[in-house]
Amino acid sequence: MKRGTQDPLSYKIVILGHCKEGAFENGYGLLIWMLRRDFLPDVDIYDYLIDGLLQKDKPLLAKETLEKMLKSSYQPETNTWHSILSRLLEKGCVNESAGVIVMMLE
Repeated sequence: MKRGTQDPLSYKIVILGHCKEGAFENGYGLLIWMLRRDFLPDVDIYDYLIDGLLQKDKPLLAKETLEKMLKSSYQPETNTWHSILSRLLEKGCVNESAGVIVMMLE
């Protein structure tokens, strides 16, 4: 890596570092920053963020991360879909849950 340049691996290292420290919202912010710079995150970044956001009881942010994952042409595992749906329903987010079902069917 040249000095003063950015690369996807650097973003991944920093995002996963935030995830390991439990700062998933900060990791999500870096994901947004990464996408704005036209870098394509790998599936690990999405998986770590979604799992962590669900653990931190942030299902709406996990759903947004899932949407970004799909836009990046990655398909989540079945348990990811189920986990997000379950947590959204626990929170009473019926409309968002319906949106997840629509995404599953597309």
